[in-house]
Amino acid sequence: RGRLEEIFAPELTERGIRLFLDVGHNPDALRAVKAFFEENRIRPFAVFGMMRDKDIPASLKILQSFASRLIAVNAANERAMPSNELSSEAQKAGFPMRDGGPVLDGLSLALASASSGETVLLHGSHYVVGEFLQNFQETGRVSLTE
Repeated sequence: RGRLEEIFAPELTERGIRLFLDVGHNPDALRAVKAFFEENRIRPFAVFGMMRDKDIPASLKILQSFASRLIAVNAANERAMPSNELSSEAQKAGFPMRDGGPVLDGLSLALASASSGETVLLHGSHYVVGEFLQNFQETGRVSLTE
């Protein structure tokens, strides 16, 4: 699961928002994600979290080239880069990135601010996507907000 997987839920459909998940966590995987969105003429609103030991500068550079907006999140894992540090790294590279905190909080923030017709991409690692999937399977909801 989680390789450019689209999530379907009434709360998304009602608002005209698409949600994709991707567990790619290196530059090669991100280039494949970029190709998919460019081929489909989509500039996603990216919710992104990574582990500290990954190539974060290269990943941010690729994200900057195809995402419309970005929210940094951190998985509940000791290897995860804290969202405030990830956001700071992105800003140093010239890409505005909002600190979204924990995965579900950041995704809820993105979904709450997304407009009809917009696509949200939850991306960065198995841990990031796994937190969403566990919550989605347990609650049937994609967001923490109503």
